[in-house]
Amino acid sequence: MLNGMSTIVKSLSKNVKVLLSHPVTDIIHSIDDSGNAKFIIKATTPSASTQFEAKKVVVSVPLGSLKKGFIRFQPELPVTKRRAIRRMGFGA
Repeated sequence: MLNGMSTIVKSLSKNVKVLLSHPVTDIIHSIDDSGNAKFIIKATTPSASTQFEAKKVVVSVPLGSLKKGFIRFQPELPVTKRRAIRRMGFGA
């Protein structure tokens, strides 16, 4: 990919808030009073714990992070997705 992944990040970040150096610990999905999806994203930085609210979330992390459970999903990911994460290998 020409210019690497930064091209995608720059394109996507035109209309959304992108935060770097905010390691996510939890993604909590719920439905608000109007029936719309709502996400609470918890992140921990060296100086503080932070919480964000969003209507949508894109999770793009290394497979190893998912395998090790660095991010807690509430409710848990569906069994099919957890199974796929567990079975997927690394490398080419």
